[in-house]
Formats: sequence, structure tokens, C-alpha cells
Amino acid sequence: MINPILRSGVYAIINKRLNLVYVGITEDCFLIRWIEHLRRIPNYISDNDRTTLYLAEDTKYIVLKELDPNEYSKKEFYELEVKAQTFYKQKGWIVVSTSTFREDTNYSDWTSTKKSKNERYMQAISHMITTIGKSENQKDISTIYNSLYKEINQEFNTNVYNRSKKAILQELTAAELLYILLSLYPLYKVERLKYMRTQPRQMALQILV
Repeated sequence: MINPILRSGVYAIINKRLNLVYVGITEDCFLIRWIEHLRRIPNYISDNDRTTLYLAEDTKYIVLKELDPNEYSKKEFYELEVKAQTFYKQKGWIVVSTSTFREDTNYSDWTSTKKSKNERYMQAISHMITTIGKSENQKDISTIYNSLYKEINQEFNTNVYNRSKKAILQELTAAELLYILLSLYPLYKVERLKYMRTQPRQMALQILV
């Protein structure tokens, strides 16, 4: 059974105590979008509501509706995103996200390729491992990679070391990359938020670079 956060559709980053919510869509998978949200927190240091939502300890990342991009058009994704945003607004919530949806626009089909998705996953993995390595007293990054590769070998009954001597990550399949993302996500989320909550000055400097 596929983990729900590896599916696509409409999601929310929500804080019921603060009545703050971000509503978004993804035609890839919820997991990669949530990782990207965490990675890009410094980009929103000037947006107080959004930063507060991201950094609050009781904020949750939830799936609102699963949608298969092979069955639903891009326009339908956007329509459901707007519907969810409207729902929260009518309840008096602060919705920190905006939608680019236009009723009179003819939307093209989804255009993500296998290569672009894998590159997206690899970029996320590199960032996650760097974050975790920094949090664990400068733990050797190569040690983390090798540990993950051993997990891949066992889980997929393969030997990734036979594929390449140097750029092993680039030789992994989409399923293997997603396995790594899912494996790293719980610890990454904890460490990323811990770091961001204690680095307001550094966050401000990053946004200026």
C-alpha cells in the first residue's frame, strides 16, 4: 500500500490554535512539497503570518484530498485548491497562500518529466542530509549516504555500488529516491524546524543575499 504522503493532490499546512493555514496543490507528491516548504522558510522571513505558521510547534501538515494527475486536469487541481482556501476564509481563518487560478484560462497538461522529478528529489535529499549532518555534531555526510545506500540494497534487493563508483545518487530510481526522502523526513523536519526557530538573525541575512 502506497504511503498517502507519496500521493498527489490538495494539502494544507495548518495551525488550529492560531487559525492560520496554507493551502497548496502538487501533481508530484505531498512529501516533496512539504520538504520544499521547510527548506524555503528563510524566503518568507518578511511574511509574519507565514513564518509564524511554519515555525509554530503545533502546526500540522495534512492531506486534504488525494488527486491522480492522470485522472484530474490541472484546472481541476486549481479549482479544488481555491475551494479549500475559500472554505477556510469563510471560517475566519487567515489563509497565507494565494492561488493563480483563473476561470477563463486554458491550462496545459502536466509537463513534469521523469528526469526533472528525479533531479528534484536528489536536490531535496542533498539538502536534508546536509541539515541532518550539521545537527549531529558535524556527522560525516558520506556516512549518512552510505547508510542509506545499504538500506536501499536491502529494501530493493539490489547493489547500488555496482551502478556507479562516484555518483551513486544519480543512478537511483525514482522509487529508491522516494524511499530515501521518506526515510529522512521525520528527523529532517525536527532538525530543520529546531534550527530555524533559533536562527532569526541568520534567516534575515539569508533573505538579503
